[in-house]
Amino acid sequence: MGDATKLIAGEAELIAHETKLVTGEMKLMADEARLTGSAARLISGEAALMGDEIPLMANEAELSFDIGFSQ
Repeated sequence: MGDATKLIAGEAELIAHETKLVTGEMKLMADEARLTGSAARLISGEAALMGDEIPLMANEAELSFDIGFSQ
């Protein structure tokens, strides 16, 4: 095999490895996007729970006031 052929074969091998690395990176980015979406859904759910908790805290405060006022 001539030197030029060896260089071309080596370059083709490097391109194949680079393609594998880029493919792996794209898979990691897709996983990261899924995790980010999951985190956003969790934060949204937590915010909804906190929103539900506020009226309960207001009711608790009102009951405490009523109990304190009635004593």
